[in-house]
Amino acid sequence: MARRAAKTDANQSDIIKVFEQLGVSVEDTSGAHNGFTDIVVGYKGITVLVEIKNSANVPSKRRLTDDQVKVHDRFQGAITVVETQEQAIALVERMREAAYRIAGIDWYVGAIANAPGG
Repeated sequence: MARRAAKTDANQSDIIKVFEQLGVSVEDTSGAHNGFTDIVVGYKGITVLVEIKNSANVPSKRRLTDDQVKVHDRFQGAITVVETQEQAIALVERMREAAYRIAGIDWYVGAIANAPGG
């Protein structure tokens, strides 16, 4: 059975551009299905799962699906919904504040796969 292409909101590429222009790394995960978020964004050690909804849609069309609600409920890390470019900017500001607070934490735990210097 062929897997159908991921459905993305019309504003997704614009929101991704905002994140990238502000120096945030973006991974498109919209093809993951099963309620996983559309993108994962990162900035200096801060990672946030982001579901993108289109603010141009009526509120009933912007609600999380049942699968998305399950992911949001069980995920213990940072996860949010962004509907506008302004919300994307506000999220980056929060990520920058959080990154400032954790500056200097070394996330390397000894795995060979990402060992410093090789």
